[in-house]
Amino acid sequence: MPIAEIRLNVATPDVVRSGGAEWAITAGFSESPFGRCLIAECPHGICYLGFGDADVWPELQTLWSDFKIIRDDPMAASLADRVFVKQQALDVFVKGSEFQLKVWRALLEIPCGEAISYRMLANRIGNPKAIRAAGAAVGKNPVAYIIPCHRIVHSDGSVGGYRWGVQLKSEMLMREQAIQGNKKGAHSGAF
Repeated sequence: MPIAEIRLNVATPDVVRSGGAEWAITAGFSESPFGRCLIAECPHGICYLGFGDADVWPELQTLWSDFKIIRDDPMAASLADRVFVKQQALDVFVKGSEFQLKVWRALLEIPCGEAISYRMLANRIGNPKAIRAAGAAVGKNPVAYIIPCHRIVHSDGSVGGYRWGVQLKSEMLMREQAIQGNKKGAHSGAF
């Protein structure tokens, strides 16, 4: 089942300035269907989701350097359950350039179980020549899986690269296709 609804909240400078000294970001590690993940939440929603152990905590600290980050693995397990198992409606809190936000919003419009090319993504944001820039914005997505950057593939249909590994991207796409196939009564098998 795909995530019911994702509400994208944007961290404008005013919002960050007004809350930075008072907010705490709660973050922790949890298991997911795709291995170990670091997931973080602030008062405005989930603000980070990354996979693995090595670089994710420093990346979170760099991304949200103005905020106090409190580690809470049980909270992370509960949040991961909401994302990966219950697939409940989620609030997401991100900061990025206008171009990045445009790309991330376009990613949210790609239906679960489907994939499009970088070229198609650039066309969807109304900037067909910005294929590489769109790809760079995809790579800067701070909430992997929730904003489905894994749904972008090469024009020839090959999976292509992925920040968290090609194997993980393939697993995400296959899981979504299986879910959608079960809803339709058949598995499509292609991305």
